[in-house]
Amino acid sequence: MFDLTLLDKLIDHTPSPEYTNANTLVEPYIKKIVSELGIDFYDTFSDLYQKKFDAETDHYFTAGLRLGAQIMADLLLQPPPKIPYP
Repeated sequence: MFDLTLLDKLIDHTPSPEYTNANTLVEPYIKKIVSELGIDFYDTFSDLYQKKFDAETDHYFTAGLRLGAQIMADLLLQPPPKIPYP
């Protein structure tokens, strides 16, 4: 049996520059929230915001999947194109 964990070595886990830049921009705000409102407030806010984000991404994925299925159904229900004979 093949050990799938061996494939993990092939994946680059280095964060993208965009991710690193976003973290750099957000970090001062996180520090201010924690210093003024406390770590418990930030943890609760972060958890709730993550749940909201998950719900939004699930919704957008489902909406896109339905749209793609509708487009495919519409295309499949069209009559085939007429090919002129020479």
